[in-house]
Amino acid sequence: MPARLPFSVAAAAVVAVASGALWFLGTRSNPLPASSVAGVGNKTARLDLQHYSAVSGDQKNPPQESLSLPRGRVEITIQLPVGSEPGSYELHVLDSDRLHSRTSVTGAARLEDHVTTLRAAADLALLAPGPYHLAIRRQDQHWRLFPLRIVE
Repeated sequence: MPARLPFSVAAAAVVAVASGALWFLGTRSNPLPASSVAGVGNKTARLDLQHYSAVSGDQKNPPQESLSLPRGRVEITIQLPVGSEPGSYELHVLDSDRLHSRTSVTGAARLEDHVTTLRAAADLALLAPGPYHLAIRRQDQHWRLFPLRIVE
C-alpha cells in the first residue's frame, strides 16, 4: 500500500494541473495577432469616430449610434476621435450584457491626412450577429466604449 501513495499523489497533481489549465484557457479571451487573420478573402470595414469627442472614461458622451462590423475575418480601419494620439491601441469586442471580451486585437494608429487612423485585423467569424460594444484604448489610457453591431 505505501508504494501506491507516491503514484496516487502524482496522478492527483497531474489531474489538478490539467483541470486548472483547461479552466484558465476557457475563461480568457483569445487575442488574435493581426497576422493570423490577414490575407485573401478578408472583408474590410471603415469606422469613422471623428465626431465623437476624445474624452476620458470619467466624462459622459452624448448618445451614440451603433457602429457595425461584418462577421468573418475583417480588416478594420478606424478614424479615431479628434484629439486622439498616434500609438499602440487595444481593441476588444465585448458582449453587450456582461461586457466580457469576446475577441481582442492590437493595432498601431498613425496620422493619415491629418486624422489619427488605426488599422487592425480581427477574426469575428465566431461571433453571432447582434449587439456588442467596441472598447478601444491607447496604451496606458482609459477605455472608450462604442455601441457595435455584428452583421452577416
